[in-house]
Amino acid sequence: MFSNFLFSGHSQNFWVNLLGFKLVWSLSVFVGNPAIPIVVCLLVLHLLMHQQFYTELQVVLMAGSVGYCIDCFLTLLGFFRFESVQGITPLWLLFLWLAFCATLRQSLVYFSKHWVPAVVFGAFGGSFAYMAAAHFGAVELGQSFLVSAIILGVIWAFLFPLLVWMSKTIEVELCR
Repeated sequence: MFSNFLFSGHSQNFWVNLLGFKLVWSLSVFVGNPAIPIVVCLLVLHLLMHQQFYTELQVVLMAGSVGYCIDCFLTLLGFFRFESVQGITPLWLLFLWLAFCATLRQSLVYFSKHWVPAVVFGAFGGSFAYMAAAHFGAVELGQSFLVSAIILGVIWAFLFPLLVWMSKTIEVELCR
């Protein structure tokens, strides 16, 4: 029975992938580091139920690292502040990035062929996610609401298409 799920492609289903990420986002923002074991299990399940395990793993690790490094840089600049953090950012943020990048080839695949909507979605969706996380107390922003929204919008207008492009490039390179 369990072998029917390994590499089955179930995690590539639009709704399964999208709802899985929403669950991870909620756990990360509302629970924080104590949710990491659940998030890791969800990420492992995603990978094990993906038809292209190795490619998906590469996309998640490489694109997730880029996003996480940008958040670390913004934290070092004082743009983000996290309570009771040992290190630059809380560990849950790293796993949230990995989970987000697990959506690039599934529920966000539309944007891999539509670059203008990717810029717009990145600008609004990316900044909205951070503003919501700040509203719920997961992060404190170092600037006013409006300034933070504009800065995040500009960053995400470039970052999201970059991550989508990376996911396509990694897939093509690994298929050669």
